Amino acid sequence: MSQQTKVCLFIRVSTQVQDYDRQISDLTEYCKQKGYTISKTIATKITGTKTLVDRQDLQELLNAANQNEFQKVILTEISRIGRNARDIRNTIDQLHRKIAVVLKISVVLNLLMKTEMKVSSLTSSLLFIVS
Repeated sequence: MSQQTKVCLFIRVSTQVQDYDRQISDLTEYCKQKGYTISKTIATKITGTKTLVDRQDLQELLNAANQNEFQKVILTEISRIGRNARDIRNTIDQLHRKIAVVLKISVVLNLLMKTEMKVSSLTSSLLFIVS
């Protein structure tokens, strides 16, 4: 029997008045179609311009990845991680040290499994293309 891939949904909106129900719905449906098991959902309302030090959601994501709670992070847009390209790259690089894939479902972008290829330079190139 094959083991299902455990994923973390990473959801962020910028203001308290915004709603993230659409992101949750879209990501849940995507995971259902792919046969992924949602093992964690991190949803927050905070501006993406804050740095990692001020982003409890990103700290929780990185800690969960370090604890091997999931194999993939699923998000609707790379901008859910942040607005600063350097911060985004640093966060994704930290994630890739522990997990295989970051998916951006708005363009169904699969940033390659770390066991197949080193992704640091590819990640930064793709981030500038899609951001």
